[in-house]
Amino acid sequence: MIQRLILLSLLLLMQYPIDAQASPCLTVRIAVNSLEEGETIGYVVGLSEPPAPGEIITISVRVNTDAITLEPSTREITLDTWEAGRVFSVTAAENRIDEEGDQQIVRLSHTTTSDLPGSAFDSITECQPVQIGIIDDDGAIPGTPTPTRPPIIWTPTPDLLPPTPDLPIAPTLRPGQVGIMFDPPLVVLREGDEPAFVRINTNTLPNRRESVTIFPLYDPLQVVISPSIRDVVFSSWDEPRIFEIRVIDDTIMEADQVLPVRLYVTSTDPYSPYFNLTAAPTLIIQVLDNDR
Repeated sequence: MIQRLILLSLLLLMQYPIDAQASPCLTVRIAVNSLEEGETIGYVVGLSEPPAPGEIITISVRVNTDAITLEPSTREITLDTWEAGRVFSVTAAENRIDEEGDQQIVRLSHTTTSDLPGSAFDSITECQPVQIGIIDDDGAIPGTPTPTRPPIIWTPTPDLLPPTPDLPIAPTLRPGQVGIMFDPPLVVLREGDEPAFVRINTNTLPNRRESVTIFPLYDPLQVVISPSIRDVVFSSWDEPRIFEIRVIDDTIMEADQVLPVRLYVTSTDPYSPYFNLTAAPTLIIQVLDNDR
């Protein structure tokens, strides 16, 4: 009798197998599948299921190629943010080499660590491989269309700047218009000076579930801006986010320079007006040389 019951149980298991519980993994949401050299886009990394209350999971980027840069290097995710995710940026490296083929395929790689011993979220990776194409912009291939992005339209305000022609700065925002505000709009620094600080915030209230991320795009040979990324959320949206700007002190005698710093803006909510905001403002940094 017992043997018949065991046999019947085995037959039922074969006919109706019990699904093994899937392991947690990283979800990745990215709006494009290719980038031109020098271009930057934000993307969101989240979790496939919620972590334990109080658990802190650190997501780290893994880069095995110099074709892209992923920033910041780590971000933390918790029970409050697991579904909305955290924003990273990917930048396609700029070079002057006319490479064979129209694009190079690169994988975006991430891994995790948890502060909870024995957590299932320790050392997990993407649910599915995430790849992006890097398009070479140093030589056109006949018959190959080049992806284009919507143009960024600026409202120039020359009276705020030194006499330098055609410099884009922050658009003038109407009340309630989605955008980014910063103070001051113009930073003047001499090489070797103490750093300056810029206060940045969103112009309108984000929704309750989203995290709006701001990160500056600039020439790293001239200035250093830290931190590399700032978040704005519903509960503290009216508190300015501070960026520190430091000019690199070199020994080269050169003319004073005016450097535009584009503030890239995106959101964890793909339906938010802040998601991949194309009309992002530009901060102006005037660098005064100290070697003359």
